[in-house]
Amino acid sequence: MVTGAFEEEWLFMLIPTITFVLMLVTKNVGRNIHLIWLAGWFVTQFLSHEWYTLFGRGFMGEMDKKIAYFSECIQLINVDGRYVPDVYHIVLHILIIIAFVVTLLYREKTLVDEV
Repeated sequence: MVTGAFEEEWLFMLIPTITFVLMLVTKNVGRNIHLIWLAGWFVTQFLSHEWYTLFGRGFMGEMDKKIAYFSECIQLINVDGRYVPDVYHIVLHILIIIAFVVTLLYREKTLVDEV
């Protein structure tokens, strides 16, 4: 959906995988690291995308360059002179929020919990 997403953002696909595995292996420590990563990732995404949509400007690049860079992406809404996140980023942001909530609610069962 975004040309070259894997080439440019491979690290943002690798890190959550590593923190998720860490969560499964180390329980609470890994869970907290995973939550911190997901929260930071969402804040970064929000400031890079939704902030521009909501306020018409931002501090993570110029509006015109952002519009031009994402112009070939699949978009649900296209507003002249205003950046609106493309489908890839909308789906990504929803998935980050879902992952955060599920991780927050995740609690590994122990033998004591089952008795």
